[in-house]
Amino acid sequence: MAQRQTYGRQRPLVVEKEQAVVEGVELPGHWNRMFGSRVIDDYDTSTLEAVTALPGGESLGWCYQCAKCVGVCPVDIVGDYGPRKIHRDTLRGVSLLDSPALWPCGTCMNCLRVCPKAVDMTRIMPAAREAAIDQGRPIPPELQKVFEATDRYGNPLGENPRRRADWARGGGGMWLDGFTRDHVRMRLSDRRVLEVAETGAGTLAICCPYEVSRFEDAVKATGQEGRLDVRDIAELIDAAMRPS
Repeated sequence: MAQRQTYGRQRPLVVEKEQAVVEGVELPGHWNRMFGSRVIDDYDTSTLEAVTALPGGESLGWCYQCAKCVGVCPVDIVGDYGPRKIHRDTLRGVSLLDSPALWPCGTCMNCLRVCPKAVDMTRIMPAAREAAIDQGRPIPPELQKVFEATDRYGNPLGENPRRRADWARGGGGMWLDGFTRDHVRMRLSDRRVLEVAETGAGTLAICCPYEVSRFEDAVKATGQEGRLDVRDIAELIDAAMRPS
């Protein structure tokens, strides 16, 4: 008896005899089940190619499912997420442009730092989101409100931009030194990078892996790229412990 079963996008051939005798041993039902050969390129790759065809989305096709990204993804800590899982879903026929998985990524670059294939979600996700919006794909209602407020008021909260000092009070400390007129034009990370550069140091050690990408961006913004290397302290310890 031959039957077809669904597995992902393929339907492998399952061969099962009601009764079989092998070397004098009777093997009924599922005990003699065999599977026909499967061709791995039978997968429908159109949903993956819809992303890799976008400018900036090419590297999603480079993923080979090593799963290094999942362990460092902050979104995966609170849910089932990660670049590997997004790539796997596109191979299963899930359209990223229509998937809820399109929106949780914070483009923090943690995955890019550990990816041996340089799959760059900081380019893939913005490209896919832009395509989804341009094509009129479904957008979460809460994000729709953010887009409308940003377009109308210049900020995602929908607050009066002329009263920014009032409604922003107490927030944004990670970006600004303070809330006075003298400081609002420079991010805290930029200021700290300039302070380190003035000491003549060549390495800026960061004690939180989630802050590395922010200070790498500050290095570029302040013109220190090539002069100042941003490293997580764990990387420095690992390098120091390696045999010379």
